[in-house]
Amino acid sequence: MIMGRFCGFLLHNSSSSFILLWGSNYSLNLSFTQFCILNYRQYDVQSFSEGLLLSEKVGLDPKVLVEVISQGAISAPMYSMKGPSMVQSLYPTAFPLKHQQKDLRLALGLAESVSQPTPIAAAANELYKVAKARGLSDDDFSAVIEALKEKLQERS
Repeated sequence: MIMGRFCGFLLHNSSSSFILLWGSNYSLNLSFTQFCILNYRQYDVQSFSEGLLLSEKVGLDPKVLVEVISQGAISAPMYSMKGPSMVQSLYPTAFPLKHQQKDLRLALGLAESVSQPTPIAAAANELYKVAKARGLSDDDFSAVIEALKEKLQERS
């Protein structure tokens, strides 16, 4: 797909990853790449967080959920890598939460600059900001589940 405004090509391969061949506007291309690749990761971990918390609420063992998902058709390395530690509320840092939120902020800025609504990214960013405010900036980005727990407790 030719991205004229960004002077580059975005290629999607069969493993659901993106490759960007950039041209003259490196900064915008980098932001666009972050939006496509990095934001996928944080949406995935947030959805996974919701599933883990829902399983607990309905009386299912989240450890069993992690095992079942890891063996099924929707399996992804992130589930088997992050799931067990998320269930135990442990977040050994592979990618700091503060950097994930920064990437979200940059992607939202890019979207704003071209008047593109990004409501899912905006909602995700707010959750990451809550996690940062709780002192989880240096923990792994999967610690965002703690912010979600807090939001759910506020509703109870």
